[in-house]
Amino acid sequence: MSKATRATRVLDAAGVVYRLHPYDYDAEASVLAGGKGLQAARPRG
Repeated sequence: MSKATRATRVLDAAGVVYRLHPYDYDAEASVLAGGKGLQAARPRG
């Protein structure tokens, strides 16, 4: 699976340095826990 998104392609084209913060995605938990954003934010504190 590609890690590139429209946003990361724009950052790459602009020469912006950034870091990806991968996390385990659980589609079932995402629906029950308020969506992808919250699931992604929890491991980050």
